[in-house]
Amino acid sequence: MVVIDKEQIRLLEERLRGVGVDRRTFLKFASAAAAAPMVGTILAACGGSSSTPTATTAAAAPTATTAAAAPTAPAEATKAIEATKAPEPTKPAASPTTSTTAALDAKQIIHTIGARSDPSSNDFNADLYCGGTAEIWAGLLTYDVDFNVIPDWAEKWEHNDDASQWTFYLRKDNKGFSNGDPVTADTFIGSWARLLDPATKGAYASILFDIKGAEDINLNGAAASTLGCKAVDDWTLQVDMVGPRGMFPVIVGYAATMPTHLPSAAKGGNFTDPGEVGHPIIGNGPFVLT
Repeated sequence: MVVIDKEQIRLLEERLRGVGVDRRTFLKFASAAAAAPMVGTILAACGGSSSTPTATTAAAAPTATTAAAAPTAPAEATKAIEATKAPEPTKPAASPTTSTTAALDAKQIIHTIGARSDPSSNDFNADLYCGGTAEIWAGLLTYDVDFNVIPDWAEKWEHNDDASQWTFYLRKDNKGFSNGDPVTADTFIGSWARLLDPATKGAYASILFDIKGAEDINLNGAAASTLGCKAVDDWTLQVDMVGPRGMFPVIVGYAATMPTHLPSAAKGGNFTDPGEVGHPIIGNGPFVLT
């Protein structure tokens, strides 16, 4: 069970406002997070508390139910209907229809319409508002249309008793980066450390300040090794917080926490031109940029 108090609500708002989220959108995030199964009690800014459901890491699938059988007509009534029923007219041959369940093509293509100017980059890890193509990246978590946190690169996640430590389990069947390089727990740790590195000049690094050591790295130049993240194995990422953070999954779903292809980042460039010699855009999302 997670208890989310007013201070945690305030910190979440501070983090999201720091990356440009307006208050109306923040309230949608907070409302969705409050309804999550893993949340026990919320002491929201307006006061009061909710009932305490059992903590889980994923919502249970709804149980299928069998439709109620139609009531059986009395036998005598059935006979009367049959006796007086007129012959049915001959039905015309059915016209051919187009199937709505046809399989999708193996190769899916989306076309994006550019803004007034080209993107400054496609490197969301370093520049959240670069104007790039977000579809070439994928984070640990993402949101549905109602701002609920849902799985993306992580198939499930859990927390300790007071939500001061979170563990994310990556999908072992993932395809890795578009060039075949694997995406592991260390990929996310390295990407987050890069965002926090003062040399990156990431304007939105503060979104990670709830992670132990993150603020000291960004503001005081502490070593990246002090970041409170640990790769338990390739597919398990453990994150230590500076205190109870019951709404951390909301942070993890935001675009600023998406990973980057670190070897490409080390070469420099802005991840802008797919045809740039020796520096194609390598992402881990469902699409590649061509």
